[in-house]
Amino acid sequence: AVFGLLDFSQLPAGTKVRRTALWHLGFNSLAVVLFVVSAIVQAGDPDHPSVGGFIFALVGILVVGVSGFLGGELADLHGVRVADEQDQRRAYNG
Repeated sequence: AVFGLLDFSQLPAGTKVRRTALWHLGFNSLAVVLFVVSAIVQAGDPDHPSVGGFIFALVGILVVGVSGFLGGELADLHGVRVADEQDQRRAYNG
């Protein structure tokens, strides 16, 4: 997360790559919240598993999948932190 925030801080405002990174950040943050809520809900009686906790975890997994797709777009399509500076500059200005 720290390295992602460092990358995010270097993205030019008003670009598609920055918007994609914002969605990626938002989905990752949502996933963390869902997993924390799932853990809290499931922290009750171990003899009676929580369906609600399972559902929160399942939705969290789906959210991580969407975020992973967006992270792949950032890396593969926009070259965030995988391309040389010239390729990144070209993608950011497009």
